[in-house]
Amino acid sequence: EKKPNETEIQDDNPNHCTVKVNNIKSNYNKRPYNIHIAISPTKTNTRLEWFLEKVTELGVDEITPIICQNSERKHLNIERLNKVLISAMKQSLKTY
Repeated sequence: EKKPNETEIQDDNPNHCTVKVNNIKSNYNKRPYNIHIAISPTKTNTRLEWFLEKVTELGVDEITPIICQNSERKHLNIERLNKVLISAMKQSLKTY
């Protein structure tokens, strides 16, 4: 049985491409449960960024930074961390 194409190329101009979407998969790769992890920011940003990258690649759904009494870092650059997360999602082909 042949599956219908999910997209069709309408215009294959070298400068741009137009496609027609025939089928949209909702909740693609979505699990019936969520994985939520909380982390206190580490002393160095590179360690925190590495951690965020790896747990995103593993498929953690939600990450909550928590500031504890003994946290060494009290402020986070949320914009930078979001860029790291988006990059990890793209690299690992995660849709959520």
